[in-house]
Amino acid sequence: LFMHYLLKSRGNCVIYLGQNIGIGDLFDAANIHKPDFIFTIITETFAKHPVQKYVDELSQSFKNCQILLSGYQVIAQNVQSKGNVKVLSSLDETISFLNAGR
Repeated sequence: LFMHYLLKSRGNCVIYLGQNIGIGDLFDAANIHKPDFIFTIITETFAKHPVQKYVDELSQSFKNCQILLSGYQVIAQNVQSKGNVKVLSSLDETISFLNAGR
C-alpha cells in the first residue's frame, strides 16, 4: 500500500490488485486496463518454483509492459533483469526511478 501511495502522489494512475493475485487474474486486469508498468514486491518464497521462473513467465505474458520488481525474495534469489524486467533493489532505488518519471 505504501508503493500505491508513492505512485498516486506522483500523479500516476494506479490500480492496486491486492497481496495475492494469480497470474491469470493479473492477465485479465492487464487486458482491460492496458498498463505501461506492472510493479510487484515479492517477499514470500515460492514453494514449487523459484522466483526467476515466475518472473520469466511475467515477462513473457506481459510483453507490452515494463515489469518492476522488488522485495526480499527478488534480491535473495538474485533475480535477473532482462528484456522488460527491471529489478529495484532498494526503496531509495525505487524512489529514484519514480522521481525520474519513467
